[in-house]
Formats: sequence, structure tokens, C-alpha cells
Amino acid sequence: MSESVATAPPMARYAPSGLRRWLPIFICLILEIALIRYAADVRALEARMAEPLIGLVTGGSETKSVGDIVFFALGDSGAQGLRISPGCSVTALLIPFFAAFALFGVLAARSLHHWCLAALVGTSALILINLLRVGIIAFAVHTWGPGAFTVSHWYIGSLFAIIGFTVAMIASVRLLTRERKGAYLSDDAERPTA
Repeated sequence: MSESVATAPPMARYAPSGLRRWLPIFICLILEIALIRYAADVRALEARMAEPLIGLVTGGSETKSVGDIVFFALGDSGAQGLRISPGCSVTALLIPFFAAFALFGVLAARSLHHWCLAALVGTSALILINLLRVGIIAFAVHTWGPGAFTVSHWYIGSLFAIIGFTVAMIASVRLLTRERKGAYLSDDAERPTA
């Protein structure tokens, strides 16, 4: 006995109209302005978030953040500090991400919920990537001394940030543009009986 199977039609895209179509641009613009306005607070928050990771990569050393600086190996003769500068902050990754992703939101014509989910995934990935980058720099400075800062920061850290940005953007865009695929039995098809 044969059965009729139909391929699922492409998922209908939600195409917002009017002002709702431009909401991703407005949301991203507000986020970018907030990131610029509160840049010092964002860097201080990054320093606090980096404390546990830096303690881990520096052999369990005691760490303390003060403003946008994370001090590590406290109590040792080799105590060091890393300042999260404006150019090294996650803000430097998030502002271009939001600028590009706002346009993807308009061009993809998906629901705002779907766009927000994809933007959240990309934002979270960029925050994690930048924290790992700071951890790499702290590890290098702690292990090989202050001379390792230049190589770990400018070359390895920058390469890590560029690759991470690319991966976060691709993952977010794929999530934003993915479609449900599969097969299903059509309503008028004869259902198999057990």
C-alpha cells in the first residue's frame, strides 16, 4: 500500500509593515547610544565578569576588579593589572554587530521575537568571546611576564576577536534566516493504519 506524502511548503515569513518593519533599526540605535553613553560602566562590568576567569587562568590567584581594571596574582610579588580600555571593551564588538544586525532585521522580514532571539545569541556570544580574549591576555601576562602583553593583546587577542565576531555574526544571521524544513502528510492523504 502506498501513501501520499507532500513536502512542507516553506515557512511563511512574517513581513512587518510600517513602523514595525523598522523596529530593529530603532532598537539597535538605542542600544548603540546606551553603549556609548555608559561605556565606562560597561567596562567596569566586564572587569567584574572577568574576575573569576582571570583567577582560573592565573592558577587560582586572588583577583580584584576596581573600575575597569582587573588585578590578579594579588599577594604575590608578581601582581599585575589589566585595564579594559575602550578599544578592548565588548562595546567595540557590539556597536558594529548591532549596526549590521539592524539591517539584517529589516531585510530578513522576520518577527521581532525571532529577530530579538537571534540578536541575543550574537550579543551573548560576543560577550563570551571578549571575556575569553581578556582571559588569554591575562594568562599570557601571568605566565610569560609583561612583555607578552603586546603579542597576546594586539595579535592573538585581535585575531580571536575577529574570528569570534565572524562566528557570532554568522550564527545570528543563520538563526534569523533559518526556515523549518521537513515532510508531512497532507490533510487529504490517506493515513497509515496500525
